[in-house]
Amino acid sequence: MKQIKLLFILILLFPSCKKKAEILDYYMPDSLEVQTLPVTIDNEKCLLYSNLYSKVDYIKLETKDQSLVGEVSKLLIMDNGDLIVLDCRRGSVIRFDGNGKYICSMGRSGKGHGEYVTATDVVYDKYNKCVIVLDEGDGKLVTYDMNGKHLSTIHLGSFPSAFTVLDENHLCLYMNHFDNLGSRHPIGHNLKIINRKGYVVSEFMEFDSRMASFHPSCDYTFFSMDSKTCFKQPFSSLIYMVDNAIAGAPTITPELYIDFGEKKIPQEWYQGNSWDLTDKLRDSDGIIYLESIYKIRNQVFLNLLRNSNMYLYILNPQDRSSDKTYFGSYNDIYGIVSSIFIATINRNKCYYVIEPSEFYSYKELIDDGYNICTI
Repeated sequence: MKQIKLLFILILLFPSCKKKAEILDYYMPDSLEVQTLPVTIDNEKCLLYSNLYSKVDYIKLETKDQSLVGEVSKLLIMDNGDLIVLDCRRGSVIRFDGNGKYICSMGRSGKGHGEYVTATDVVYDKYNKCVIVLDEGDGKLVTYDMNGKHLSTIHLGSFPSAFTVLDENHLCLYMNHFDNLGSRHPIGHNLKIINRKGYVVSEFMEFDSRMASFHPSCDYTFFSMDSKTCFKQPFSSLIYMVDNAIAGAPTITPELYIDFGEKKIPQEWYQGNSWDLTDKLRDSDGIIYLESIYKIRNQVFLNLLRNSNMYLYILNPQDRSSDKTYFGSYNDIYGIVSSIFIATINRNKCYYVIEPSEFYSYKELIDDGYNICTI
């Protein structure tokens, strides 16, 4: 049976003292001067879309054999509205237009020339108008033009888990505790800056030997915040900015810390492996951690997890009295109950991914243009 994912767009109506340090820590050091935003989940309620969004549009992805999607692990929005979908289940990268029509596949899974074994991350390179796919399984970056034609391959000789484009000359790799392909021990650095030929020009943040067995997945590692390139480690609440690699000398600057107080992950939990940590979080008494973060104008959107439950936390750093926490969401504009988990935000539009089983029961209402409530 063919399985597809459906995406819908929520168009949002938004209103519109740091010390540089090259450190990497899953716990907030007392000596670090960085903006801290305390977060407390004490008022769980359902989110009514009509209180936050002005309009809901739905994009149904075209169901051709070459465009079937199993599980969306990353969604990129192009300037013209096209969608780039990374399907971690089928190991494919697919381009759709803004109406969900299939355009092309960006390469394909395989071991041949121009193919990738395990596609774990994908980035749009605005400087060269192309798409770069990270093949973690084979330690390489594979570049395609916007029509899916293979352009080049960089063999890294290392195990990056995520990456981003810094500028026209440099990329940044997140190494996730294994540097050399032939090494059984964690050596080297968490971050590497490479040039377009794959040569390392800078390294940052040496591996902590205490974290040797801790290897979490690296979804949502790099992101943009106020037009700055930022990153966070999985399960961490400390947000860093990566300055552009000017003259081969980039800097890593702590930008923001999301403080969950007594509900934050205990420091000693990071000493084991990610599977043990996941089990502890699932069975814990309300421990909270940050999955991903987005910022638009004066509002910060946090995807949070607690006891395997997802929360959307919306805060305003300038007026904390307006902070809101949502445990569930109800689309009272069109009547669809959707995921609370934001996939990405682009140009004041908030993108979610909806399972087909959740979408189809309301399809007739959408086709008829029926509104449950009028805004």
